[in-house]
Amino acid sequence: MGKIKITEEQLNKLNFLILTEQYNITLPRNFEEIPGGDNNWRSSQPSLTQLEYIINTEGIENVVRMNADTDSGGVSKADEKELVEGMGVNYYWVNAHKYNSGDKDKGIGYTKSMEEVLPILEEGNTLIHCTAGMDRTGYMVAKYLQDNFNWDKDKLWDYTVGFNKWENHICDNVSNKGYIKYMEAFYSLEEWCETYDTEGNCKNCRDIVYDKEKKNNNTPTIRVPSGGSKSNDFEKDLDGKLIKRRGKNTKKFVERIQKMLFLLGYDLGIHGVDGKFGTDTEKAVKEFQKDVFTDKEEWDGIVGPITYEELIVDIDTIASEENIGREDLIDSVDDEDLIDSVDDEDKPDISVETTYDDSVMGFPTGGADSGKAMVGGLNGDWDGSMPRALALARMAKDYFNVSISSQKRRGKNTSGGNVSQHWVGSTKSYAVDLHVPDVSPGTPKDSKGDLLWDAIVDYLGKPGLSSGKWQNVFFEGYRYNIGWRVSQHYNHIHVGVKKGSTTSTKPSENTKVIVGTKLTPSNFKNTYGQNMVNATKGTPLFPSVKLAQAALETGWGKHTIGDANNMFGIKAYGSPNEYWDGSYVSADSPEEYDGKRDIHNSKFRKYKSLEDSILDHSRLLMTSGRYQPVRDAKTADEQAKALKEAGYATGSEYANKLILIMNKYGFKELDDIV
Repeated sequence: MGKIKITEEQLNKLNFLILTEQYNITLPRNFEEIPGGDNNWRSSQPSLTQLEYIINTEGIENVVRMNADTDSGGVSKADEKELVEGMGVNYYWVNAHKYNSGDKDKGIGYTKSMEEVLPILEEGNTLIHCTAGMDRTGYMVAKYLQDNFNWDKDKLWDYTVGFNKWENHICDNVSNKGYIKYMEAFYSLEEWCETYDTEGNCKNCRDIVYDKEKKNNNTPTIRVPSGGSKSNDFEKDLDGKLIKRRGKNTKKFVERIQKMLFLLGYDLGIHGVDGKFGTDTEKAVKEFQKDVFTDKEEWDGIVGPITYEELIVDIDTIASEENIGREDLIDSVDDEDLIDSVDDEDKPDISVETTYDDSVMGFPTGGADSGKAMVGGLNGDWDGSMPRALALARMAKDYFNVSISSQKRRGKNTSGGNVSQHWVGSTKSYAVDLHVPDVSPGTPKDSKGDLLWDAIVDYLGKPGLSSGKWQNVFFEGYRYNIGWRVSQHYNHIHVGVKKGSTTSTKPSENTKVIVGTKLTPSNFKNTYGQNMVNATKGTPLFPSVKLAQAALETGWGKHTIGDANNMFGIKAYGSPNEYWDGSYVSADSPEEYDGKRDIHNSKFRKYKSLEDSILDHSRLLMTSGRYQPVRDAKTADEQAKALKEAGYATGSEYANKLILIMNKYGFKELDDIV
């Protein structure tokens, strides 16, 4: 029998099991890994033995304690600090109550404590604990998940109360509102009351959220048009039902509102048209109301008859200009077809070539605190983080004339001491500060820094990701920690990079395309546009039409049929050719016949590459007799209509959708490329 190999991790766990049997050791209460993939953990106060085991087995590099000696079960801060630092691990004691003593009702979410702890958690490999691992740890972890992973408030509430009993404490009519302030780290009491106390029974919700009308009726007043009755459109299209956040909304009604807002150019955030009336949709409604109503009372984010009539007026204006019916125009916006409503027309056209052949991206090198690229750390390039951070700095320099103000620094020169990607002791991470003109909190987001922020998040595959809070983006196996318009970051954008998730949104080096990732129209055009130009050269085919077809058929890069690299939904009819070897996949797809949509199972061509799909599409349109009208078309619009008439697609609005996409996103510019 051969020797059995055992890893160091397995050995450590085996030793712990032995200790457990011998000394009856158990893990601390509420010991659990924090979601997010940063190897952060939470627990109640651990014993010294438990703490030693956790550090050894989980790769802990930082320990954050938030409780005092008096509520530690006998484990003093001094003893805990001695053990932790003796193992080469950073130790931090943060007294959450220090900043709130005698003032607990005023400091929302123990703000100063969060300023200390959040940068440590963002570094990763951290254990955070308090006495029970429920309240102080609870609000800090929730804020970390909200700021770094965009968890919504209700998801955070459900997660947090899985460890504590806040649902029993929030409504206690006591003078100490500490539990409320814990919660308000991520969920304001007013919003919480609107969601969880709809009947107005919670003592601490009264006189905060509910006025007399809401107490008695719990239904907002429906304002009506000047004619004195509900509009026919409102009744006909929405069944006369108010569309609002936290309301009992019908999905198709919400989708209709979202599509109308999309067509009018309002930002629906990262979720786009999804049939859910969330904060981004509410914000878009309020922005629309501000544009059309002078009375601030109308800016309530609720779609009632007056707001809806104004939407109808503006949509009809566009429909008239586009020579398309109102319903056809609205239906042309399909959440499977059109990308999230990120208006990127004003964003710079950026393409960063991150080959990383040059680890310093042409920047001068120097030592710590020099502001120059500092070679070193793991593998000489800080575990691959340096060239990736500097690639974005290169973009900032070349396209925005923005310089680097800081790179690697000594611990004493970092705001968080030894808890920064800037710190030279962080051997697996790298950071650059991109110096931009100063802005003030609350000023409009139209500065050079705001444009650069948009370019950075656009490149990282997160178009529309907001500034104003720390954001973590997992890209090509690395975590990008970026900050702009946050505390102490109003004159520079922080870009920190550390190896982390393997989730990738970068185009593959071979095909220069993204499969399975929905792109912005600008990115889709930049990614595929030249492919379409190349595949139509010397033919009467318009690259703009071809690109619009690809956008429509793939949902802007979100999918191809059954992993078949089929960008155009070409069915498996006919004989194999130089681009298609006869392979196919079977898949269900929507078809429209005689105005009725249904699902049909069909065979679709399977290609070895997306490029083969693009070239075969051109071959098909150039050789098939049925597509002679397509080849005869003199304009892109005519060609789109000819495709529909020739039976390329069954959808009644196929041509209109193509034309809308081409015109809205500047695809016709490709037709002028020789």
